[in-house]
Amino acid sequence: MKRKLIVVLLGGFLAALPMTGDAEAEGRRSTATGAARPLRVAFAGDVHFERHLKALTSPDRLDYFAELLEADLAFVNLETAIGPGGRPERKSYTFRAGVDHAAALVASGVDAVAVANNHFLDYGPQVAVKGLAILESAGLPAVGAGAVLSRAVTPLVLDAGAGRRLSLFAVTTREPFADFDEAHWVAGEKNAGLLFWEHHHDRLLAAVSTERAMGRHPVVMVHWGEELRACPTALQRRVGRLLVDAGAVAVVGSHPHVLGPVERYRDATIAYSMGNFVWYNRRPAETAALVLRIDAEGRTTHLVRPALIGGDGVPRRVHGNEAARIVARTNRSC
Repeated sequence: MKRKLIVVLLGGFLAALPMTGDAEAEGRRSTATGAARPLRVAFAGDVHFERHLKALTSPDRLDYFAELLEADLAFVNLETAIGPGGRPERKSYTFRAGVDHAAALVASGVDAVAVANNHFLDYGPQVAVKGLAILESAGLPAVGAGAVLSRAVTPLVLDAGAGRRLSLFAVTTREPFADFDEAHWVAGEKNAGLLFWEHHHDRLLAAVSTERAMGRHPVVMVHWGEELRACPTALQRRVGRLLVDAGAVAVVGSHPHVLGPVERYRDATIAYSMGNFVWYNRRPAETAALVLRIDAEGRTTHLVRPALIGGDGVPRRVHGNEAARIVARTNRSC
C-alpha cells in the first residue's frame, strides 16, 4: 500500500514509453530520494457502487485494485452522487453511493476523486454539496464541483514532500450531457455545480497557469468524449492541448467507458479515456491504471497496468498476452 501524503485543499472545503508488457521492467524503479526522485501518480477510470456493487463497503472487497494504484498518489473518477436525500434527476441513469463506499476507496489507496461528471448531481445540488463534505470527512477530497464556482475551480494541492506539490483539477465538457439539460448543473458565483469547460475555460486555464508558475505540477482530470468511442473527438484533442499549453503536466480523461489512446504532447501526457474501473459489467471488461512519473521539472513518462473487471465489478491485474493486448489499445493511433 502506498504512503499516505499530506493533503491541502486551497480555498477550504466547498512513457518510460508506454509499456507493452504486463509489469514494470526490472530496474525502472527509481532509487533517488527527495525532490530528485520522480513523483509517481496513478489514475484510473469510472467508479460507482450500483446494483451488486453496493456491497463493496469493506476494504478487503477492493484489495484487488490496490496494486493497480500503487503509487505516491492515486486518483479515480467518482461517477456517482454521495449521500442521502434529494430527488433523482430526469435522466436515464441516476447513481448514488454512501460514506462507507468512500471509506473503502480511501482504505484501498485512493487519495482524491474527480466529481466533475454527469452523475455527481444526480440527486440535486444540495445533495452534491453535502456529498463534498461527506467525502472530505472520509478522507477523500473531491475536485471539480463546489458550492460556488470559486470552489469548483480551486485545485486540490497535495504535498509529496521535499518541497514538491501536485495540483489536481477536474472539469467536464458538455459532450457527455447529450441526453438531458445540464444548464442547472453549471457552477456559478452564487450557486453550486460543476466546473464546465464551455462556461469556465478561461478561469481554468488561468488557474492551471498560476499553479505551474508557482512551481507545482498541475494535473487535470477531464470528463469528455462519447460513450464507447475510444478515439478522441476533435473537442478532446483541442481541450487536451490547450490545458498542456497552459501548464498542465498531464491530462487524464474519463466517460467513454472504454480505454482510449495515451499520447505525448510537449513533454506532457494526455490519456483520452481510462475506461471503467469499478463498474457493473455483464462480462469481463478491459481496463487499466495509468501510472505517471513526473520529474522535478514537470516532465512526464508513463506506464500502463492492464486489468480485467470481473463479474463482481472489481478490476484484477492480468499478465502475458492478455495484458499486452490491453496495453496495445492505449498505444493505438486514431
